[in-house]
Amino acid sequence: MKTYFRIVSYSQSFLSYAPLYSFLIILSILFGAINITLLIPLIDILFDKVPQTSNLETTLPVFSLDIEYFKAVFNYYFLANIAAYGKMGALIYISVVVGLATFFANVFRYWSTTIINGVRIRVVNDLRKHVFKKLLTLHIGYFSNERKGDLMSRMTTDIQEVEVSLVNTLKSLFKEPMTILVYFAILIYTSWQLTLFTIVFLPLAGGCIAYISKLLRKEGKNLQGSLAKMLGMIDETLLGIKVIKAFNAENYIQSNFDLNNNQYTKSNKKSENRRDLSSPISEFLGIWMLLGIILYGGNLVFSGTLEASIFIAYIALFSQLLPPIKSISDNVGRLQRGIASGDRVLELLAVKSQINDKENAYVIKKFEDSIEFKNVSFAYEDKKVLKNINLSIKKGETIALVGQSGGGKSTLADLIPRFYDPVEGGIHIDGKDLRDVNLKSLRALMGIVTQESILFNDTIFNNIAFGIP
Repeated sequence: MKTYFRIVSYSQSFLSYAPLYSFLIILSILFGAINITLLIPLIDILFDKVPQTSNLETTLPVFSLDIEYFKAVFNYYFLANIAAYGKMGALIYISVVVGLATFFANVFRYWSTTIINGVRIRVVNDLRKHVFKKLLTLHIGYFSNERKGDLMSRMTTDIQEVEVSLVNTLKSLFKEPMTILVYFAILIYTSWQLTLFTIVFLPLAGGCIAYISKLLRKEGKNLQGSLAKMLGMIDETLLGIKVIKAFNAENYIQSNFDLNNNQYTKSNKKSENRRDLSSPISEFLGIWMLLGIILYGGNLVFSGTLEASIFIAYIALFSQLLPPIKSISDNVGRLQRGIASGDRVLELLAVKSQINDKENAYVIKKFEDSIEFKNVSFAYEDKKVLKNINLSIKKGETIALVGQSGGGKSTLADLIPRFYDPVEGGIHIDGKDLRDVNLKSLRALMGIVTQESILFNDTIFNNIAFGIP
């Protein structure tokens, strides 16, 4: 759940709306529960079990914020309607109360849904924005070491999975547990003996769901890893299609793709089968719990310990527990796949850029004298490509770096705009170490033409004026 709450935290609006959402959910659950508890007086009327009108109270009870007060108020008007209009009047009274309770339950439910939908959309929007911003701030070396297909997968399919599987469960993770708690409280109030009997079965159901959840999370990570690998291969194929055709390597590439595709399909099938297993297990356990309650409760009714109307209402109340329990079970699979994708997204967000501005970095206004390399060495991981380079370039000079491919020419040039930092020595511009100079001001002095021509999918004007609004 740590991953879940870290993802949700990317939208600060969630915390501000959480109290109101919780309050509305509780109200909708309570008004929904009223409809079922009214089965007790309804059955009493139909089976001629209503209290005698001699028991009618002449005054309303004194207000207090507890269940007994609201129960006493209902009974007061219930008995008053029986006394004034007979059983049919009491039946109409109950019907009106049920209708009003249903109206308010649905109003509060819809209101809470609009709130959580807004939060859900903002969470994904803010997460996508944070991930893209992180990609822009990372150093060039990070992209050299990572597969572009894997980064694309994290930006697209993983965030999509987070939205579909993780953020969409916001409703279930907050509404369903509240529903279960409220209905359990009502069940305990209605009959603590029957409720104690049902609690015995809960650890069994919870253990089954937890075991499936653990399997699904592991499978979810494998699934997203397989997809990222396949996307990476597609990206490499599109970039290197000329090379593939030149070397007649179509069959080799196709066989590799088929291998990756089959691996993804196998993982996907396994994940889906395990996810779908949680729903029938929860339904099976729920029905057996209900059958146990019927047998045990029926015995209490036959022995005179429990009223038949209360027992029927209890079964109806308990049946309302099964949908939220089943909903939680159904969402376990989606949630675990979402958490696996969320972990991959959070791994990207946790990457630290190795090229950063120092505090109070010097803002350079113009280039005046020279650029100097002093004992500069650079290595890609453990392989040194530049060793003890000493070079002075005066303003106005034209310098050409000539040599064989892989000799370090591009690397030497990339050190000047600080795409990389030397591992030894330093580069100075007008006597200032580049690591002490503000990055944006340094790069603003330079014009860079890359080895491969790049045009962005934009107008000619915007490509020419790129970076200068």
